[in-house]
Amino acid sequence: CPPATIAAAGLDAFVQAFESYTSRSATPFTRALSEMALVRISQTLLPLYQGNSDRASDMLEASYLAGLALSHARLGVIHGLAHPLGVRFHAAHGLVCACCLPACLAFNREVIRQDLNDLKARHGLDVEAQITVWLSAMRLDNPFAGQSVTDREAFIRETLASGSTAANPRPIKADDVSALLDAV
Repeated sequence: CPPATIAAAGLDAFVQAFESYTSRSATPFTRALSEMALVRISQTLLPLYQGNSDRASDMLEASYLAGLALSHARLGVIHGLAHPLGVRFHAAHGLVCACCLPACLAFNREVIRQDLNDLKARHGLDVEAQITVWLSAMRLDNPFAGQSVTDREAFIRETLASGSTAANPRPIKADDVSALLDAV
C-alpha cells in the first residue's frame, strides 16, 4: 500500500483497538484482544509506514485483533465523531480518528484513567503521546484546523445516534458533542 493508506489504515486500527479496550461493553476477552492489537500496532505502524514491509503481517494480524474486539465491544465517541467529520471534509477515516483522539481522550479521562495507567505500566504505552508521535513522523496535519461545521445541529444528531457513541465509556450529551467538535 502507499504510505498514506498505511497511515490511515494503521491509525484507524489503533483507535479501534483503543476504543474497544475502553468501551462500556468491553469484556476481559475483548480487552485482551484490544491490548494485543494496541501493543502490536504501536511497534509496527511507523516501521511499516517507513517502508519496512517485513512488518506487514504483524499489522494485518493486529488489525484483525482490533476488528474482533470492536465487533464484540463496539467503539466510542471518537468513531461517533469521525464518521460525520470524514463525510463532510472528505478526509481519510484513520486520520480523522487520530485527530479526534486527544479531545475525546480528555473528555473520557476520568472514567478511563485506570485503563490508561494499565497500558502505560504493562507496556509503556501512552496512547495520546503515541498518536502525537505518529502524526508528526508521518507529517499528517489536522484537516479540520481552521474549519467549521456549517450544519452543527445535524452533526450533533448524527454523532449522538451513532452506535459507536453509545458504547463510549462516559455518557455524552449534545453539549458534549458540540464541545468536542470545537476541540477537534
